[in-house]
This record gives sequence, C-alpha cells and structure tokens, in this order.
Amino acid sequence: MSKKNKIKTKISVANEVWGDRDSREEFIIQYEKYFKKSGYLLDEDLDDVYKIIDKEIHLNEGDYFDNIYKVVYKNYDSNENCYYYSLELI
Repeated sequence: MSKKNKIKTKISVANEVWGDRDSREEFIIQYEKYFKKSGYLLDEDLDDVYKIIDKEIHLNEGDYFDNIYKVVYKNYDSNENCYYYSLELI
C-alpha cells in the first residue's frame, strides 16, 4: 500500500478535556495543562483534542485504548482515509 493510501487513526479526547468546564478558556487551560505534553493536538475551530496515529487501529465501541480510555464513538472517514475514535476515561 502506498503512503498516499495508508489508513491512519485519529483518537479524540475532547469529551475528557471539556469535562465539567463551562467556558472555552477553561477547556484550553485543561488542554495546555494535561494533554498538550502527551502529544495531543488542539483544533480550536472544532474544539477537538486529538492524536493522529500513522497506522490502522481497529476498535469497537466499548473497547479499551491504553487501558485508561473507553471507545464511546467510532467512525471511518473515507475522504481522509482515517478511523476516528472518541474516547472517555474509564
């Protein structure tokens, strides 16, 4: 498979960053304090916090990732050739 067609995986933890925070400012502070140093990226337009993994990972809703997150949403984006998973802490 050529690099152009390689499937990637996007792991989103935006729900965890938002948590009980009411303001966008609190959301960004939480991201900067806890998630940025772990390699997560911030998409300010979509209020998403995510990592892109350069390999195909197959998970289902209810599966665990890194033994601390549970998959709560799964999707495949054919335009981006990317699996998308939304995770929550267990």
